[in-house]
Amino acid sequence: MLPDISGNDVLKRLKATDPTKAIPVILLSNFSQEELVKVALEQGALDYVFKYQVEPKDVVAKVKQALKM
Repeated sequence: MLPDISGNDVLKRLKATDPTKAIPVILLSNFSQEELVKVALEQGALDYVFKYQVEPKDVVAKVKQALKM
């Protein structure tokens, strides 16, 4: 967990400024609340991955794919 800010808040800040808004963001979280996922995707997240449902190799594959975009 992030100490003082949520992942969605970090995403919102990244997408709000020109130097960082084009950076592809994949959220990796233990929180699977549907509303958090929906908001993240609406704010521009490329993907929202649940830690308990993914293997490290799958995360690496997603990051490699995002970097190709």
